[in-house]
Amino acid sequence: MSTINISYVTSDKFVPITMTSIISCLENNKNQKLKFFVFSDGVKQDNRLKIEEVFKKYEYADYQFIELEEQINKLIETGIVMHRDQTYTTYSRILVANMVPDNVKRLIHIDSDTLVVGSLKDVNDIDLNGKPMGMVTDFINSGYKRLIGLGKHDLYYNAGNIVFDVEKWNANKCTERIIEIINTRKEKFKLVEQDILNEYFQKEIAEIPFSYNYQTSTMIFEFSEIRKIYNMDASFSYSLDSYNEIKNNPIIFHFAGIMFSRPFYDDNIHPMKEKY
Repeated sequence: MSTINISYVTSDKFVPITMTSIISCLENNKNQKLKFFVFSDGVKQDNRLKIEEVFKKYEYADYQFIELEEQINKLIETGIVMHRDQTYTTYSRILVANMVPDNVKRLIHIDSDTLVVGSLKDVNDIDLNGKPMGMVTDFINSGYKRLIGLGKHDLYYNAGNIVFDVEKWNANKCTERIIEIINTRKEKFKLVEQDILNEYFQKEIAEIPFSYNYQTSTMIFEFSEIRKIYNMDASFSYSLDSYNEIKNNPIIFHFAGIMFSRPFYDDNIHPMKEKY
């Protein structure tokens, strides 16, 4: 059985949310061999001990802490701006594939604001078509696509959960190129590295099934509504049957965006509130 390598990034503020996702992953992948890389953006010792206590309960899972402070400080020196949550943590997604051990060939990065409700058993076999990363198509309006230089029917990908071909990512110097773009453009990307990946790396992203990044819009809209609302008639690669099959068998719920708030907020009206 091959190891499934999984990365998460967390800070003290997000430890409870991150651990909820990690526990959901552990509980729903008990027959898998898992290796977690928990990247720490300033997690204090008391929270680190809490994380370790959780992992001790799952003997089939290994874990490793990796500190991000030095790498994030280097990014700050380049002049990057804080994300809207007043942290630099979001940039960590462009670092994880550079910082895992050399024996890691395939890595799935999972955002903290998720629940893993299905098995990751097939993640190592997803065909990335020789590309350094695989991402799920995001449902976003065509006006925003035009804002970052994409065409109406160009795919726009969500960077919350990314499947990396680690060797290809590093060979293509993807992290270094993103940092260079940040330096040369000297502008504030609204969705930070997600916008950069979509604008500059379109041909280096493989589309993977949206069961790996099942978002709120998919929970509430039907097939025809998704195609109409997001102008995806010419670019949506799913049939009605395949769309409904994934809706019935999601793998990772991702609570991105502001629709209905998020299920971990006290005042939310999210459809996944009770399950979360």
